[in-house]
Amino acid sequence: MAASDKREFATLRDVARLASVSIATVSATVNGTAFVSPALRARVLKAIDETGYTPDGVARSLKRGVAPLIGLIVSDVTIPFFATLARAAETAARARGYTILMGNSDEDPATERRYLEAMRAQRAAGMILAIAGAGDGAAEADNLGFLRSAVAVPTVMIDRSVAGWDSVSADHVGSAEAATAHLAALGHRRIGFIAGTVRLSTNRERLDGYRRALAAAGLGYDATLVRLENKHGEQAYDAALDLLGTAARPSAVVLANIKVTVATMRAARALGLRSPQDLSIAGIDDFPWPELMQPQPTVVAQPAERIGAEAVRLVLERIAQRDAPPRALVLPGALIVRESSAPPAATEPR
Repeated sequence: MAASDKREFATLRDVARLASVSIATVSATVNGTAFVSPALRARVLKAIDETGYTPDGVARSLKRGVAPLIGLIVSDVTIPFFATLARAAETAARARGYTILMGNSDEDPATERRYLEAMRAQRAAGMILAIAGAGDGAAEADNLGFLRSAVAVPTVMIDRSVAGWDSVSADHVGSAEAATAHLAALGHRRIGFIAGTVRLSTNRERLDGYRRALAAAGLGYDATLVRLENKHGEQAYDAALDLLGTAARPSAVVLANIKVTVATMRAARALGLRSPQDLSIAGIDDFPWPELMQPQPTVVAQPAERIGAEAVRLVLERIAQRDAPPRALVLPGALIVRESSAPPAATEPR
């Protein structure tokens, strides 16, 4: 085919021929209907790029008056979890002939609403949304109403769950349980917890997991060891200083997200506390380069890549079947034990 005609006439057969795979393999890659090895998937995606192949589903979307676009709104793409998720979503969308439009809400429902309206104005076929949870509740409800309104934008929630909507998230309860149970198994009895706003389902669920693990270990919940409503890094830093700067400080802490983990490690250094000798740390969310940190942090890593890919799959299925019952996928995290956690010193505060 002529180079100028590629984007108009490329077919599954063209892609299969260029990638030296079967048409079935191309179809499975595009539609996610069967396992395709990473090597074959990479070949197919490269061939799709080179031929400009557009799946039939995109043509159907265009006939319905929407564009082959998927809106993706996260709280902050500088957070490694969301950056990894966004990259995986972009790869999955591109394999199916869609383009991702992305925005950062900064946890502000008003900003989120502007992105929702802009993406709808671009005739996006669907939305993937980490709904803002640190702002005004009425504004959040209004944003959900916009999505449910006459425009009826198929939407999948990520990281945060909303009743009645498709969602893909990590197992936040299980992740906090795993981090807390790990510290309890090491012998810690005074285990603190620092998190962001409990307006987010993420933090409520992680607090629940922390409390469950304490109960399972025979430890009582002590509200004096818990600091919540820390909406950004400096608030988390101040909260960590407050929690760790007393004689009755905990010997270990569970930290609900990567920003809180960084802030707490800073606060511990400022107070002259060594980790893990004086303070064991277990965070939720992993770091891109943990080997550059001292100590390397023990974490429960979240399945960000899989969440991004599954969100694209669900939103495309929702576009095709709008009346199907809502689905909630909850994916497990993975405890990674590194240098920041160890048994408590003999002089653990009581």
